[in-house]
Amino acid sequence: MTVSPPPPDMPAARVKKGFDNTRQTFIRVLLFIAALLLITLGSVPPRPSPERLLNEEVGEPASRTVLAPFPLKIIDQQETDRVRTEAREKVPPTYARRTEAFDQSHQTWRAIVHGCLEGERSLSSADHILPASESALRFMKDLNRADTDLLKKKVSDPAWREAIQAKLARTYQENDIVENLDKVSTEKSSSKNTVLWRLREPDGSLKDRVSWVSISSVTQQREIWARSLVEVDFGGDEKARTLAAALAKTLVEPNLKYDPAAVEHEMRLALASVKSVSMEFKQSQIIIMRGEIVTLDQKQALLELGKRMESRLGEFLGRTILVFGILLILFGYLKRIHKEMYQNLPRLGAYLAEITLIAWCGFFVAWGVEFDAIQATEGSISQVGLVVPIAAIGILVTLLENSRLALFSVIVSTFLIGIQFNWGFEILLVLVLSGLVSVFHVTGIHRRSQIYLAFPWIFGTGIFLLLGVHLVMYPSMEAFTHSADNLFWGVLWLGVNGLVSVGLALLLLPILEDLLGITTIFKLREISTYHPLLRQLEEKAPGTYYHSLNVSALAESAAAAIGANALLVKVAAYYHDIGKMEKPNYFTENQFTEEDRRKHSKISPHMSCLIIRNHVKIGLEMARENRLPEAILPFIAEHHGTTLLSFFYDQARAEDPHGTVSPSDFRYPGPKPQTIESAIVMLADTIEAASRSMKLVSEAEIRVFVKRMINEKMIDGQFDECNLTFRQMKLLSDSFTRTLRTMMHRRIAYPSNPDVNLSPGTVQDDKVQPLFNRGS
Repeated sequence: MTVSPPPPDMPAARVKKGFDNTRQTFIRVLLFIAALLLITLGSVPPRPSPERLLNEEVGEPASRTVLAPFPLKIIDQQETDRVRTEAREKVPPTYARRTEAFDQSHQTWRAIVHGCLEGERSLSSADHILPASESALRFMKDLNRADTDLLKKKVSDPAWREAIQAKLARTYQENDIVENLDKVSTEKSSSKNTVLWRLREPDGSLKDRVSWVSISSVTQQREIWARSLVEVDFGGDEKARTLAAALAKTLVEPNLKYDPAAVEHEMRLALASVKSVSMEFKQSQIIIMRGEIVTLDQKQALLELGKRMESRLGEFLGRTILVFGILLILFGYLKRIHKEMYQNLPRLGAYLAEITLIAWCGFFVAWGVEFDAIQATEGSISQVGLVVPIAAIGILVTLLENSRLALFSVIVSTFLIGIQFNWGFEILLVLVLSGLVSVFHVTGIHRRSQIYLAFPWIFGTGIFLLLGVHLVMYPSMEAFTHSADNLFWGVLWLGVNGLVSVGLALLLLPILEDLLGITTIFKLREISTYHPLLRQLEEKAPGTYYHSLNVSALAESAAAAIGANALLVKVAAYYHDIGKMEKPNYFTENQFTEEDRRKHSKISPHMSCLIIRNHVKIGLEMARENRLPEAILPFIAEHHGTTLLSFFYDQARAEDPHGTVSPSDFRYPGPKPQTIESAIVMLADTIEAASRSMKLVSEAEIRVFVKRMINEKMIDGQFDECNLTFRQMKLLSDSFTRTLRTMMHRRIAYPSNPDVNLSPGTVQDDKVQPLFNRGS
């Protein structure tokens, strides 16, 4: 296949641009594939070989610690049958309440009373052949003469009759009476509120009972009745004991009846609720520890694990799909929201390397657990995912890029770690929120030492969240206490996480700054103090040095007024004229003697222009030699843009009668300002320099002067390549006016003292003139 050449009318620039775009797209695809493969490999933790698992023998000490690499479930049929038997045995007995028991006893007592008062014949008459009458009749026939006389004597007392009636009612109301106690447990009450028996009410409702205290047999209640009758109703007469026992046997009947149908139904439900018993191991749970005696159950678990680990292709493909989806979303987010990074291939590559590094931190943790490099306990393993330094990615991306990208990066990295640790809820939640807190903390910090303070925030937030997660997962005090080991190890791993995150960020930050040429706020503050270049500038070109300080003051205030990067503008203004150190006496601010002021009169305008313009090139060379941040270089190159050196241009035209002088020969090489910050430094430099040669005396005149300077640059097209708006120019004009007014404030003229006799050689200052002739 041959590629046809471009048409003759296609500009070479378009061809080159198309080639560059294709090349960049190809590199991005390679970066995507490399990140996909590396992260996928890092998300598949190491596993023991099936052969090593099968070597473990029952009854022998285990040669190694084995963790479940994935959730594992093994059915135990024998244990399942045992649990089902226990479930049947644990079904509590059910008793149905017999409301008719009291009614029958009440009728029988009335019949006994009637027989005693009216005679036994009245009970056997045709009109009174009832069950209660039959019971009363049998009772009275079984009594001897003495008991019958005693009973009739007592019954003749209406108060005694009512007392027996009331006692009978209380007996049935206050007691649950059963036929026998063969279903009643010897455990009178349950300390854990376990249901011991159930009561079915007449309306069909079931009530759970956690105590047998109210249950008694009919024999027990009859004995209680007989004893009470003897001691209370018969005045302790032992001769009445036979009568009392007979009366209790006749009147006291069971008011609860065992309900076998209900119990059988409950048993069926209990069996249906019993699930097959299995040994279940969560991911990273210890199956057996090194040195522990291997049991039969553990051997079965190892055999099952060996079968399932024969092929890991499905696991690898699944993780690849998950990582592919996450990276696809990440690239889409970068392309739409963070286009500058997406277009900058070195920064994109470094960013993906950071994400990959965090993913591999999870791999190293899993590797350490698998090969016993980490002390293996159930608590340490279940919480070990918390050691992965997710917060490091939040700190690095915040400081190197911006906080919005950092927040997204923390979430993405947490999902990748979630794949590694099987999406553990507490791992994901604690890691992502700790990472977000690290972003919030480092946003807006001004010194590298403040990064250390991220540790207590990461650690404290993690502990707080981990405690909350454990309270949700283990709500009861007993369960929470049981999870104390997990909580302890979680706190320990969080401490390691915070230390590693901060340490990793401090280690990688300066490396990435230099490697990617990213200028952080720390770098700017470090070079804003007495840098060697600034010392040289103060020594070799003091006028330029103080001019740069004034430009910095003007530019910083202006940048703050429109929301630009004020710190970058301030520091860049310090270095924008460092190229003047090469030939300082050719620049007005450094010409302190008459000899200095005649420098340009001795050379041609073209040569003067060449010397003046050359300070930009020399400044760039000095900046690179002294390894100034890349962000400073555009300010040195662009602070004059393509401005015309009008003084030397006019001078050259005056000396050239033929008019062959070209304006392009007297313009700075550019480029024009590419950013708003660079345009601010250009304006501040121009305004500060021009203000030195003018006697500005009022705020109105200063304002007019500043607007004229800005308009000249705008008309000259110096802002054509940056996004400076008219509104921003208005705000810049106001800021420059305010700052310049403070710089050029009026001084009071102090007259000389005529009495002072100045000796020869001293400064003659007998006529002090004010700086401004008119008041402002």
